Amino acid sequence: MPTSEGGSELELQIPELPLDSNEFWVHEGCILWANGIYLVCGRLYGLQEAVEIAREMKCSHCQEPGATLGCYNKGCSFRYHYPCAIDADCLLNEENFSVRCPKHKVRLLR
Repeated sequence: MPTSEGGSELELQIPELPLDSNEFWVHEGCILWANGIYLVCGRLYGLQEAVEIAREMKCSHCQEPGATLGCYNKGCSFRYHYPCAIDADCLLNEENFSVRCPKHKVRLLR
């Protein structure tokens, strides 16, 4: 429904989330694919450590912090957010949750 300012009513009703300094929002895929995260009986272990590491890691695709997926190839420094890894055409192996950047994916597929 249009408003008197010409925008939609929906735009004006977006709630602000009450975030405190100890609260983090993450993509489910980013956490499930992060190194050091384990799901045991419905509980995630290693979450705090993974978040602390990711805060310092810039994504090789979008250059934003919070990248949790690192290329599996030894010595490769490429890191990604889960959606960025898909956009960048990385190889995501669901059997062992390993990621290979486009450069190292090519070597693996030969």
